[in-house]
Amino acid sequence: MNKIYLASIFILVGFYIPLIYLIGHPNVSAEYKSYYITQSSKISPFERANMGPIPFGEKIEFNDRRIGFENFFDPGKSFRWSMDAQSQIIFLLDSQDKLNKEGTLLLRVDPLGAQKVSLALNQKLIYEGMLNGPTELLISYPAGSLKEGMNTITLLTPGAKTLGDGEIRKLALRFQSLVIE
Repeated sequence: MNKIYLASIFILVGFYIPLIYLIGHPNVSAEYKSYYITQSSKISPFERANMGPIPFGEKIEFNDRRIGFENFFDPGKSFRWSMDAQSQIIFLLDSQDKLNKEGTLLLRVDPLGAQKVSLALNQKLIYEGMLNGPTELLISYPAGSLKEGMNTITLLTPGAKTLGDGEIRKLALRFQSLVIE
C-alpha cells in the first residue's frame, strides 16, 4: 500500500511542478503579457493588431482604430476623455522620408477647466503650458523625434479632476483630433 501512495505522490509532483513553472513563465506574446498578466498596458492585443500606419498630414479623429489610446476612456460622440494624470496616444509610422525632419503636431483638445498640460513625443518634452477652453495646439518638434514603427504622445495632466456629483473618474482633456505634419 505504501508503494501505491508513494507512486501517487511522484505522479502528482511530476504533474504539478511543470504546471507551476508554466504558470510562472507563460509562453505568450509581449502584448498579451503586458495587457492581461502584468496589466502594464491598457491597449489590448486586439487593439494593437488593428493599429496601422497613419499618413502625414491626415486628420486622425478621436475614434480612429489605427491609433491606440492608453489611459483614455471609450469614445463619446465627438471626443475621448483622458484618464487620470497621464495618458498616451500611440501611433505607427512607416514613411522613412519624413522621419528625420522637423515637423508639427496639431492637437484639438478641450480641457476640463484650466489645466496645466505637458506633452512628450517619444519621451522628449515638446510642450508645457496652461490650457483653458477648446484649443488647437500647433506644436513644433525637432528632427529625429519620430521613428519608424511605434511612436507615443504622452499627455501629462497633473490637474485631472472629477466632475463632481458622485463622479469618481478623474478627467483632464477631451481629445478630438491629431494631425502630424
